[in-house]
Amino acid sequence: SAQSQNSLLKAEVNSLKARIQLENGNDNSALNQLEQILENKRSRLPSNHPSLGGTTNDIGTVHEKLGNYTKALEFFEKALSIVEKSLPSNHLDLVDYYINVGRTLDKLGQYERALDNFRLALKILEQDERENTDRIEVVNTYISETTKKLHQ
Repeated sequence: SAQSQNSLLKAEVNSLKARIQLENGNDNSALNQLEQILENKRSRLPSNHPSLGGTTNDIGTVHEKLGNYTKALEFFEKALSIVEKSLPSNHLDLVDYYINVGRTLDKLGQYERALDNFRLALKILEQDERENTDRIEVVNTYISETTKKLHQ
């Protein structure tokens, strides 16, 4: 309906505002706004809607920036779980979710699990038809650095 489209658009605009607040260092304000947006979306959207995954991921990003890695991981894994249900397993959007989970696991010293997520991201990038050289390079760097930590 037009009303639900309108409220979804409003939520996306508010998400962008929250990201701007985050960029400007207003972390707590961004976090509060994103939590409100998520509640609003949960009341209007199916539980596996990719938009819920996006907002959940954004909340994880704020927690990561604040150094709350355990909390960030919780949100990143929840976001990944939502989008895995709604997108094909080789969808390019999944790459960033796998990287976020992997990067946070790495920060928590869970190197094996981090590598698993980085490898899933790499597999999607390598199978994609488009030119992903820069993103492949980034993921390979994560894999290399995490592998070094694993063998220290």
